[in-house]
Amino acid sequence: MSERTRERFDSLVDKHQELALTDTAHVFGVFRREDGVHLGMVDFSTLARDDFQWGRIGYTIHNQYWRIGYGKEAVEAADYCLTSLAMFFTTE
Repeated sequence: MSERTRERFDSLVDKHQELALTDTAHVFGVFRREDGVHLGMVDFSTLARDDFQWGRIGYTIHNQYWRIGYGKEAVEAADYCLTSLAMFFTTE
């Protein structure tokens, strides 16, 4: 936990913004609805933008929140977002 400083967090946010600008990855925080506690992250990694769209969804949940269903809920929400926004990523 000694590495979990404000400077480290700011650096991580900067790196995530850089990845988004280059369309390499898009990283989103996962927070508990009731109290805003940070549970982890969901990321979309771009693997191909060609005649087809190919990417990866990943997630990280802090270990104290494992086996409660937060990972499943985060991935379901990510899938819903991708499905809902798919029209913006077509090459037509």
